[in-house]
Amino acid sequence: MDTAHIPAQRTATAQQRYDAAALLRDVLAAAARHGVTADDFARTVDLSAVCLDVIQAPAART
Repeated sequence: MDTAHIPAQRTATAQQRYDAAALLRDVLAAAARHGVTADDFARTVDLSAVCLDVIQAPAART
């Protein structure tokens, strides 16, 4: 498996984990309105990790 596109593991703060969990809940709620489940995401992407990456992205830009 080519992992070159995967960012280096970063340590998450408690606040970042909380924010990522909130984002994950919102994404899954929106997906459910379209008939998409967490299992559907699990077949293609680690959505919880993606949510954490998105939450940490602003800090990575600075």
